Amino acid sequence: MQVSQYSKQQTCSSTSPLTSRCGLLKMLVMEEREGETSRVELEGLPGGAEGFESAAKFCYGVPLEITNHNVALLRCVAEFLDMSEENGEANLIFQTENYLEDLSTKTLKDIVETLQSCELLLPMAEELYIVRRCIDWIAAKVVLEQDIQWNQKNAIVVYDSELSQSYHSECWVDDISGLHISFFQRILLAMRERGLGADGIAGALVSYTQKSIIGLCRRKNSYHNNTILKPNKINLSDIPAATRHEQRIFLETIVRLLSKEKIAVPVGFLIDLLRTAYIIETTLACKLDLEKLISAQLHDATLDDLLLPSFTKQDGETQCDIGLIHRLIASFIELQYDDDYQYNMPEVYEEAHDLSNSSPENPMLKVGKLLDGYLAEIARDANLSLSKFIALADILPNCARLDEDGLYRAIDIYLKSHPYLTDAEKNRLCGLMNFQKLTQDACRHAAQNERLPVQAVIQVLYFERSRLNKVMTGRVASENVINHTADTQIQHKMSNGLVSAALWPKDDYTSVRQENIELKLEVAKMRMRLSELEKDHLHMKLDMEKAHALHESIHHHHQGLLQTFSKSISKFNPFHNHKPKLSFYSCHQKYNRGQKSHSHLEPHESPIMKASSQASSFEAQRNAFSSIYEHHLLS
Repeated sequence: MQVSQYSKQQTCSSTSPLTSRCGLLKMLVMEEREGETSRVELEGLPGGAEGFESAAKFCYGVPLEITNHNVALLRCVAEFLDMSEENGEANLIFQTENYLEDLSTKTLKDIVETLQSCELLLPMAEELYIVRRCIDWIAAKVVLEQDIQWNQKNAIVVYDSELSQSYHSECWVDDISGLHISFFQRILLAMRERGLGADGIAGALVSYTQKSIIGLCRRKNSYHNNTILKPNKINLSDIPAATRHEQRIFLETIVRLLSKEKIAVPVGFLIDLLRTAYIIETTLACKLDLEKLISAQLHDATLDDLLLPSFTKQDGETQCDIGLIHRLIASFIELQYDDDYQYNMPEVYEEAHDLSNSSPENPMLKVGKLLDGYLAEIARDANLSLSKFIALADILPNCARLDEDGLYRAIDIYLKSHPYLTDAEKNRLCGLMNFQKLTQDACRHAAQNERLPVQAVIQVLYFERSRLNKVMTGRVASENVINHTADTQIQHKMSNGLVSAALWPKDDYTSVRQENIELKLEVAKMRMRLSELEKDHLHMKLDMEKAHALHESIHHHHQGLLQTFSKSISKFNPFHNHKPKLSFYSCHQKYNRGQKSHSHLEPHESPIMKASSQASSFEAQRNAFSSIYEHHLLS
């Protein structure tokens, strides 16, 4: 019998070493009919020709070294050929199993090498529990032998533009980074079952993903001067389609792992995953899952994280993906009122809903500050429409901003970058602000800001005046309770010239400042009144032009009718050879002079009344000409 495996062929008989140690081949030889030579193809043999060659060497006594790289292959080949102890003492199954048991005492790197070799031996490597044993050994070594001290300071917050250096202090992370995603996922879960901390799992996942996805790297965005860095330094269009498909599958698996197992990773890492998901065009479900994960930690994001470029190549599109940020903030607000979110993250939920908590660490306040900074960055974009800007700025509740200086700055930048806005659009834009929540410096700037509409300036000055009145009222009340003895001493010193009236310079400054605000308020009111008068004047001018145009139209219409009527009369004149004493034209001119001397228009007549008067005049003219024509015929 000839046994063939691709290019490898071996002739077997009942007495050959290969047949004596391989139960499968022994059975095939016994079934062979006498006097016939058959050819058997060993389809499905693990490792193919290489596996068959290794088994043949072992059977013929050729020295065969079992290593970390080939032990899984030899174990699977031995199982396939039935090289058990029944078919020979110290057979291949026995020797490979001994090596695997000793593997648990070796280094983590040795076990990882064996597990990595199992990728091409599935599903037999799974059926023989080689994969499961390697995963358990790796998890046990990481948890028991390594002194893992992952903490928020040196493992999570360190995530920056040099991500590859963030986790190099943990050698085990580097050792398992080359494994297939399915193996890596099972290792993480096994380590968590054995007590590995959440930070350690998150750190390993971040490092593994960064090394596996092409182009996934942190870098600082630059949005100034209307420029923004490319999404990735690597042109993914140059990567083969098969590789892009593998990257897509890998990323979707990572996202499912994050969502299902609720592994907490830095929000910056999630945003990088989302950026990559848009580039390699993952499924919509993958992108939505990432958006949900990001929105839950949006309060930990930075401004650079949010400056994601727009991946739609359309004319008139903004440089940044504003719609994405709108969805993230809307999802963040929705989560604050979600019962499941309140149960799973009670600390974040309570901080976000504690309106009395004005700490900078309040999640809602942090998102409010983050949004104001984002608005200031995108306000320079010439393609950013007013409706999009207002929709994004107005999405947060009132409790998300302690003051509105950041929003005012963003609005001012938008007004400066979009000078073509009408007064109505400016008023609509400024309607986003609560002027009572502007600080003193912002109010001072707004009162002198010529880009703001007059109505907005008046509101600023009005609230500033009210604020000063409260300050003055409070100061007077406090002065009334000043210790009488101290007041007497001060008056005594002032009478002796030791203390001048300038002892209270703040009072004088406040009074002068209040008077200044009063004057500015009056000037602003005058500006608004002047603007209204200019609008009224413009409307009156337009009405006059319309009335004049209507009058001219009626006048030309009358002239045309009279000329037509005159030509008609001349055609019917039987005395065209006889020169009349009174011409028709002279009668017409005489009649017009008479009409003008006896008719006039009231100064306040409307265009409709003028048109009616003109029509009546035309009727009178027609009757008069009829009488003249009859008189001319009779004469």
